Amino acid sequence: MEGLLENPVSLWFVAGLVLIVIEAIVPGVVVIFFAFGAWITSLVTWLIPMPFEIQLIVFLVTSVLSLVALRRYVSKWFIGEMGNVDSSVNDFIGKEAEVTRAIDSENLGQVVFKGVEWQAESTQVLEVGDRVIITDQKSIRLIVERK
Repeated sequence: MEGLLENPVSLWFVAGLVLIVIEAIVPGVVVIFFAFGAWITSLVTWLIPMPFEIQLIVFLVTSVLSLVALRRYVSKWFIGEMGNVDSSVNDFIGKEAEVTRAIDSENLGQVVFKGVEWQAESTQVLEVGDRVIITDQKSIRLIVERK
């Protein structure tokens, strides 16, 4: 009996496993499609013995096809969906928040917006309980002014 790593079917299958491990380490949800390609190549090689050059072509074609056809769906498993989370700046600007830690032009404060505490800055002096309007967003910090 051939050694496990001398059998091309086994080699492609193990290559797929290694690529899955790499996918877990490397961000981007791309490597998994090459794992799919390796497993499909393993199956095809098991069903129809073929030279390595043809196996390589099967691997490349199935990897690229699976990437193009499935990435949108598989990404949701790895990355998840944002659902109703408001992440665009337009979802903040012009909306109202409440000051929960005093703010002045030299010190950051905090506001509550949609039930979430945010760091906030302002050129005005704002006290706890003041209602403010969000005028901009800088990363995880909101820029606010008195309503």
